[in-house]
Amino acid sequence: MPNGKFKLGDITDLSSFDDDSFDGIMAIYSLQHLPAEQLDQTLSGFRRILKPDGQLLIALQTGTLGEQLKDEPFLPGQKLYINFVSREQMEDLLTSNGFETTMFLQAEEPSKDAIGDGKLFFQASNKKLDLAGITRFHR
Repeated sequence: MPNGKFKLGDITDLSSFDDDSFDGIMAIYSLQHLPAEQLDQTLSGFRRILKPDGQLLIALQTGTLGEQLKDEPFLPGQKLYINFVSREQMEDLLTSNGFETTMFLQAEEPSKDAIGDGKLFFQASNKKLDLAGITRFHR
């Protein structure tokens, strides 16, 4: 992406970004570190800042469902908070927040440094209507 602009920030607080200001968002192994109660709010924020038909790419690790502390593979002796969700749970969250899943992949083989036992990949499209350029008629 030679002319791409990348922004680093807190995915649970997107208030500094304008509506419809991003063509795409990549959430690579980040959503799995949010408590369950923050997932809905975060996806809603993604939808707000994504342009109509903007793309969302999500990668998650799979494991025993729910919130837990796991050994941090890169920092021996440290624990890492993780919230494993199922494919169905993430698809429901995406749908309820106005996204349409356009691609799904699942990998069952964990890598040696994996926290879980597999991986889930979602590509979703923001299905909000683009009202720019539409004229409203009043009677």
